[in-house]
Amino acid sequence: MNKSDGRGAGQFFAISSALFYSTRSILIRYGLDTGATVAQLVAFRMLFCAIIFFLAVRFFRDGSKGPENLYRHPKIIIGSLLFSTAVIASFFSVSYVGVSLAVIVISSHPLFVALFSRIFLSASLTRREAFFLVTAYLGCAMAVLGHPAAKVSGDVLKGGGLALLAASSYACYQLFVQSLSKGVPAIRISAYTAYWSVAPALLLWHFSPLKVPPSALGITAAMGFFSTFMPLLLLAAAISRLGAPRTSIYSLAGPVSALTMAWLLFGETLSPMQMAGALLVLSSVAAVLFSRFKKVAS
Repeated sequence: MNKSDGRGAGQFFAISSALFYSTRSILIRYGLDTGATVAQLVAFRMLFCAIIFFLAVRFFRDGSKGPENLYRHPKIIIGSLLFSTAVIASFFSVSYVGVSLAVIVISSHPLFVALFSRIFLSASLTRREAFFLVTAYLGCAMAVLGHPAAKVSGDVLKGGGLALLAASSYACYQLFVQSLSKGVPAIRISAYTAYWSVAPALLLWHFSPLKVPPSALGITAAMGFFSTFMPLLLLAAAISRLGAPRTSIYSLAGPVSALTMAWLLFGETLSPMQMAGALLVLSSVAAVLFSRFKKVAS
């Protein structure tokens, strides 16, 4: 396979990963429509993820060593708590405000990566990137305040705040585990994260009520496979061919896909102010990602 073929395959894998991942909020909405609680959906999603990753690690054996007792590494444990926080917050966010608003705000997570890298890792942040961070968060505010029920329902502010918590927690998770990614396959890091994340999910649920709609079990199994496992494998394949900076650019296909599906499947529409906010968020994220890619390429 020549270089151009590898790049073409990498682009396909990157876009496919983003599209698979975009089904997460849609499946959450379907799960809530079955009558299942957020706690039940989170618990079974985590359980199915842990089972899928356990089987995958057994099947995809590799010769890499990595840190000794990686599953007990502090960064894995803390990262799993941050990942669990992001998952739980995103589920509650969709329950409060629906798919579209949650997707708009959560899609800002690459900007939190850039911001936290500057604060905690002393990474460079240009004035141009700082400007786009401000415009993106302005777009998030527009998306929340532009919701038709924003003036009469506190749930909109709760949902928007939880979506921001999900975005920031996921960004922290990425920063915590990125130092472990050298020499360790992403599937192992994700598997150990999935194992540790079962405990917070079960504590949230605490098995009450015990009865879970059968259809919700199928939906949470689909979340584990289609919106977690498949995106991870495709993302790893894309990064190996394109590199992380170029691959991240294609992640923008995810929010666009989720917003389109929310409109087609649930009839969710955006107000003019929300649409302007969504465009501001996505264009700001794109600008920062392209800026980061240019830095690496040069």
